[in-house]
Order: sequence, then C-alpha cells, then structure tokens
Amino acid sequence: MKKATNPNIEKAAKANYSSNRSAIARVLARLMIAPMDKFDGEQIGDHALNSTISALGNRHGLTIARKMVKIAAKWGESEIALYWLEPEHMPRAAKLLEQFDAKARWLEINAREKAEMANKVTEPEGA
Repeated sequence: MKKATNPNIEKAAKANYSSNRSAIARVLARLMIAPMDKFDGEQIGDHALNSTISALGNRHGLTIARKMVKIAAKWGESEIALYWLEPEHMPRAAKLLEQFDAKARWLEINAREKAEMANKVTEPEGA
C-alpha cells in the first residue's frame, strides 16, 4: 500500500485535462496517488465506488487490491473496503488514465465544434 513514487505517474494522476473527466477516470487517478475508501470516492463524485472498482477490474483488466478496515461510526464500529493499486500495476493504470483523458478531450472538442456549428450564422450566397 505504498504511495506512488514515480513523479510521471503522480503527474498523470493529478492532471485534469478536461472538465469531462469521467468518474472512473477520477477514481483511477486518485488510486494512483493513494489508497481510498468509499468516503474518498464521495469527495470526488463517485457514489458507488465498489461498482467503479469492479469496472476497473472486469472491463479494463486492472488488479485493485482491497481489504476490509474498521472505522469508528455513529453507533460503534463499521467495516469498509480500502482499495489501492500495487506499484507493479501503476504503468498499466497510467496508460489507461491517458486513454480515459484522450476520450474526454475528444468529447470536449466534439461538443465545442457542434456548438460552434449550431451558433454559426450562414451568410446568403452572393452577398
């Protein structure tokens, strides 16, 4: 459960190339920096962290380590899952995050072009 020490990986994880970064990309970026639990997921806008972690594993082939930890809760102790990426999985995670960000940039550019086309005033021919 070590924090990512490679500066390139941390740079990739912290970079926010687009306002369109998806929840799965935000979770992956956060996992590349430090372990996280469901409360960390809430802070970055992911309300179903267990499902996002499952998608990263099942759809994208990442192995995400986890263990149950006890925390103090309102009515005693509660167990929650703590998730993290092992150092050997960081290069694959960085590559996947680059793909997510490339898609977000493409979506942003595509939306901007569509808006420009919709706002464009066509001039009459021969004017």
